[in-house]
Formats: sequence, C-alpha cells, structure tokens
Amino acid sequence: MVERTPTPLESLTPTSDWRAMDWRARMTSRYGLGAGYAIAAILTAVAVWMASSAPVTGPVGPASHTILAILSLNLVLIGALAALAGWRVFQLVAARGRDAGARLHLRFVALFATAAVAPAIIVALVFGVLVTQGVDSWFSTRVGTVVENSATVARSYFRSQVSSLHDDLWAMANDVNNAAPAFKQSPVEFSRFLEVQASYRAFPAVYVIDHDGRILAHAEVVSPPPFLAPPPATLAEADKGDMPVREFD
Repeated sequence: MVERTPTPLESLTPTSDWRAMDWRARMTSRYGLGAGYAIAAILTAVAVWMASSAPVTGPVGPASHTILAILSLNLVLIGALAALAGWRVFQLVAARGRDAGARLHLRFVALFATAAVAPAIIVALVFGVLVTQGVDSWFSTRVGTVVENSATVARSYFRSQVSSLHDDLWAMANDVNNAAPAFKQSPVEFSRFLEVQASYRAFPAVYVIDHDGRILAHAEVVSPPPFLAPPPATLAEADKGDMPVREFD
C-alpha cells in the first residue's frame, strides 16, 4: 500500500478533532477565521453604536478614547485576518503546480474575491465622489463668504444691543439718582417708580444694590431671570462713576 503525503489543500482543511490541533492550525481553520470575523463585526457594530449615541447638545468634545481603543483593536484584528487569508492564498499559489485541487481552490478564491471586491470598489468610488463634492461645497468661497457675512452681521447686532443697553442704563441711573430721596421717604412709591422704569425700557427686572451686592430695592416685571450679583470688579468700577456693561454668568 502506497502512502500519500497530504496536499496543502488537505492540510488546510480543519480536522474534526479540535483539541488535537495546535494553535496555528486553530487560527487558520475555518472556525478560527469565522470567530475572528464575528469578533471584528461585533467591534465595528459597538464602535458605530457608541459614535451614533453621542450627545446632541453642547459643544463638540474631544474624541472618545474608548471608541479609539475599540477601533484600534478592530484594525489589528482585521489586519491579522487579512494576513492569515493571504498566507492561505500564498500556499495555494505555491501548490498549484503539483496539485489539481489547489488550482481549483485558487480559482474559486479568485471568483469569490472578484465578486466581493468589485462591488466594494464601485461603492467606494461613488461614495468618495459624493462625499468629496459635498465637503468641498461646505468650504467653498461662496459658503465661506456667507458665513463671514453672517458673523459680521451678528457682531454688529451684538454691539448695537450693548450700546443701546448702555444708554438705557445711563438714563435710568440719572432717573434713579433724581428719585433717591423717595427711597427713604416712601419705599412703596420708589418700588413703583422702578417698575415704571423697567417696563419703559423693556427690562425684565431692576435691582438697586449696595457696595456688597445686597439688594436694597427691586422691581420684577414678568418672569425675571434669577438674580446674579455683579463681580467685585464691576462694583469697583461703578464706585468710580463708570457704567461697565459686560457678559457674566
């Protein structure tokens, strides 16, 4: 009886006894490759889910280290699977001269690879052209001009609002100084005076405070925001006769 050495194609076929296989055979078997593909698909799905479940409000934060770690691990796994698949194809190419089964297997591999790669290349080209054209339109000169003009209009509107607010505060300060004697003589009349001032100038609330930021008198029209004491620097400038108008939280 003549003994025949196993061909590379036969050596690549996984045996029925999983435990008898060494770690290299397990990695290159269809079960090992299938498990690798399944893990890669799961990691991709987890990364996509984490990226799509980001908060929709608030500023854009830095990239998530968890997502980057998952994608890096997935990249390493996909690279290892590609290397194993390439090694198996290399063995088939090396054995095609002396093994008809290897030649048939290699032909099947070429057919399936062509059937899988050709649609992927077409989709990648079409998607790349669409994305490139879309992104280019975002940063075009026309769009940039519109954005800059909008920002200029917004800054101009903001400066006009600050100037109008400053003028209203100066006028109200003069009126309050003229009505200061009524603060001690008739606090009720002074409160009504503040309500008229706030309503006339469309202020939601008016507060008269001392040097320490304590409220001495106030008038709230409708749904006023919570009171926030000015910073000490603003109170110090007010003592000098200035009327600073600043944004503060």
